Amino acid sequence: MKIKDIDKLESIAEEFGFSLCDICLVGGAVFADYDVRENGDLDFVMMSGKKAEVISNNPDKFTYGPNMALNFPEKVQCVNGKYHRVGVADDALFSDEYSYINRDGLRLARIEVNLANIIKRGWSKDKTDLKEIDPGAIPDFDWKLFLSLLEHKYTKSASKQEKAKLTLRHYAKVAIKDPRKIMAFIKRHLTKKPKASYNSASKTEVLWQNEKSDSETRYCAILWGAAVHCHEDISADIAAKYEILHSQDIALSDEQYHGFIRAIYQIDDIDPWKVSLKIKLLTEHESKIRFLQFRIPSPSFRPAQRTGSYLCDNSAALKRELRKKYRDSITNYYKDIIIHIGDNERHNQAILNIVNAYSPSPA
Repeated sequence: MKIKDIDKLESIAEEFGFSLCDICLVGGAVFADYDVRENGDLDFVMMSGKKAEVISNNPDKFTYGPNMALNFPEKVQCVNGKYHRVGVADDALFSDEYSYINRDGLRLARIEVNLANIIKRGWSKDKTDLKEIDPGAIPDFDWKLFLSLLEHKYTKSASKQEKAKLTLRHYAKVAIKDPRKIMAFIKRHLTKKPKASYNSASKTEVLWQNEKSDSETRYCAILWGAAVHCHEDISADIAAKYEILHSQDIALSDEQYHGFIRAIYQIDDIDPWKVSLKIKLLTEHESKIRFLQFRIPSPSFRPAQRTGSYLCDNSAALKRELRKKYRDSITNYYKDIIIHIGDNERHNQAILNIVNAYSPSPA
């Protein structure tokens, strides 16, 4: 898939006095380059010195978007601070070789940077992209870089409302003449949206209407190979709280382990990038798992807003407790590589089916 409207970008560069060497394409253009989807517009970052020169030489040719973005014709925009959430400054896209790639005379942000950014910002419009991108299928995907970007902690120099007010003043003075657009901007940036609420008891009751009673469900736990040296201690901790009904150690080949991990996490219908990340992290350790079945008497449940299903509070609390206790015992620990437990009756049955498919002696 080719990046759409590159010819428009070339004519705009010529008109406004910059070259393609002065910019780095970001956002949708990066995904288009990797055949994820077609870009709807063209966003780029420009070297700071060059940007000041372009603005100075073309004082009356721009309108300005949020965060002082420069709006060029033909849905072409020079954005600012595109990747601040992951710690990549605009100028780093021209000086840090880990932040960009060169493709046929164009500079593009690396897909690791682009993907980490949309994950961190959590916008609803990005959900489709996250469903389409599987880093495991991208040649030379830099997992170390990707994880470092995801773990970056950033702070805002001003509150969201303070920044919005500053931008609004600029809109009122320079760019926006239409009062309706100003009001739309105020609503978008300065109006607090009420938090969604629901009656958890009634919602849980609806979720349960056509479900098998969980009072006798066997909860399934998988102790991953990353924690193989802690399997005995983790098993003992679970046994101290709940009755263990079955315990089984299973050694898998590397190929089997890949397939097993993918099958387990597909139960949750999580994004492909998360499944690939699990496979990457877990396969750096032994491929020996421990499978446990245990009973939780009188479990309590709550709706799972992400999936629209429901999950057991008791099993969720158990996972949190064990991860916190053993995380420092795991080499190169990253969240969720110690234990996996099914959320509800359907999840546990699916886990049991997968384990039986891979085990020489089914449970």
